[in-house]
Amino acid sequence: MILETGLHANFKLSGFGEEIILSEPSQTIIDGVVFGQQTADISTGRYLNGTGLFIAMSPTFSAENDSGFGIEENPSRMPKQFALEQNFPNPFTNSTIIKYHLPVKSKISLKIYDVTGRIVKTLATGEKEAGSYNVSFDAKDLTVGIYFVKFVADKYETTKKLILVK
Repeated sequence: MILETGLHANFKLSGFGEEIILSEPSQTIIDGVVFGQQTADISTGRYLNGTGLFIAMSPTFSAENDSGFGIEENPSRMPKQFALEQNFPNPFTNSTIIKYHLPVKSKISLKIYDVTGRIVKTLATGEKEAGSYNVSFDAKDLTVGIYFVKFVADKYETTKKLILVK
């Protein structure tokens, strides 16, 4: 029997799909994986010892993590400016993820508009702490077409185009 030691990371992602990146303190990317929308809880990993392809695995929630590594907040990763990222995926079928960034605590508004300028959904409003946010936009009740997401944070304002396909 081979007993391997090393860093084990256990976490639960949202069902809407996310990206995980492992990087060094210098922000050099070591590895990453993108998970699409999930319909059931799954566990994936690399065998042997993180060098192979990602495959379905039994959960490792009881694994020892004695490597001395830890996760700490990195203040240098705090957003330095207001920003609205392009939604992903785009085009999208039923749902998409919209990311925005706040360098300071701000009063925000994140709304979806149709091509006539009518508000079809309000995704977020109110005061938010500085940081980065992911918002899921569920559009399964909307018709196919072009929509716009408008992001307002204090005096910052921007709009991005969303394409809904079925």
